Amino acid sequence: MPEDEAEQLLWGKAVASLRSSLDLTQPQLADRLDWTVQNLGLYERGKRQGILRRAIRKKITDAMGVSPEELDLARANLPGGSPARQPATELASGGRTFLHPAPSGQLLPIRDRAQAGAWLAADDFIQDYPRRYPAAKDPRYLHADQWLTEVVGDSVDQLRIFNGDFVHCVEMAGIGRPVATGDIVEVERFRAGGHERELTLKQAEVTGGGIILWPRSSNRRWTEPLELRHGLAENEEAEIRVRGLVLHVIRQLS
Repeated sequence: MPEDEAEQLLWGKAVASLRSSLDLTQPQLADRLDWTVQNLGLYERGKRQGILRRAIRKKITDAMGVSPEELDLARANLPGGSPARQPATELASGGRTFLHPAPSGQLLPIRDRAQAGAWLAADDFIQDYPRRYPAAKDPRYLHADQWLTEVVGDSVDQLRIFNGDFVHCVEMAGIGRPVATGDIVEVERFRAGGHERELTLKQAEVTGGGIILWPRSSNRRWTEPLELRHGLAENEEAEIRVRGLVLHVIRQLS
């Protein structure tokens, strides 16, 4: 298939997927666009070259009441999506990647803020008096502890996780499996005999020598694996553990 046709097909599938996730029918969206259902159907089947134009895609997302970035994410989550965004497929597998608060009536605690770059000292005041945010527990892991963490920094922006997003985590020890290559994980480091905590967010690579924690960033500052001893004195001891597996992203859109 020619490259342009493949792109048309991906964008068309992304439109259909996002429309469906918003519980919009083709006739409803076509009416908002002032198009015929047949015309919208051609776009969704990748039969209209106009879908390659950002202006057309923005017209569609405006009619849906969402941002162009949401359509970008829907495209990235498709099989065959952009390689730079493909990890988002892993992130969303088996569950929805929320871009807005979940309309579930349920609340999850915001436990911490995690530095996507290096290590960020945890604010244990948040742990004692957690804010709560409307989000549902992932039904696959109802028996395990789940929470939200606020993301600071840009070292995982190629995973479509941005500064200010919340990541929905499940306790790694509670899901009955080890860390796997490709997992996006929240890692905790204890210093000063366990009295100081630091957190970071990275993508894991499991090797024979242990777990390597990779940034996935458009920022040239973050290209090398995280040095686990970064910021520690020469003889300072620290305990490091993978605390949470990231399941979903919650983007707070203005």
